[in-house]
Amino acid sequence: MTRQVLKDKKRRPVIGLFLEGVPIAYQAGLFFGAADAARQRGASIICVPGQASEKVPTGPAPPLFNHVSPADVDGLVISGALGRNVSPEEFMSLYGRFLSKPMVSIDQVLGDMPAVFVDKESGF
Repeated sequence: MTRQVLKDKKRRPVIGLFLEGVPIAYQAGLFFGAADAARQRGASIICVPGQASEKVPTGPAPPLFNHVSPADVDGLVISGALGRNVSPEEFMSLYGRFLSKPMVSIDQVLGDMPAVFVDKESGF
């Protein structure tokens, strides 16, 4: 059963942020940066932690991601770590339901999805 996330009453854009577990320092940094950017631009953010897996779980998506549907978000940011260790077909079975929304990957090329990369050399 999918739980509906209520959109902001002010109709601010709602951005979904799927990360590989917020307790990981790198992923936590992505969350805080995304939250700051969303706040500065008048958007809301829904952050859903998950984990990369070598095998796609039974069902259409990992359990936590089932709580966010395409109707709940105006766009989606996916940590590239969530695309690690899965084939393009498995990735599409997990996130393909969001194809009607703008999506971007962080730090990994995931099919035709636009991607941004972290400059690990300068710490920027």
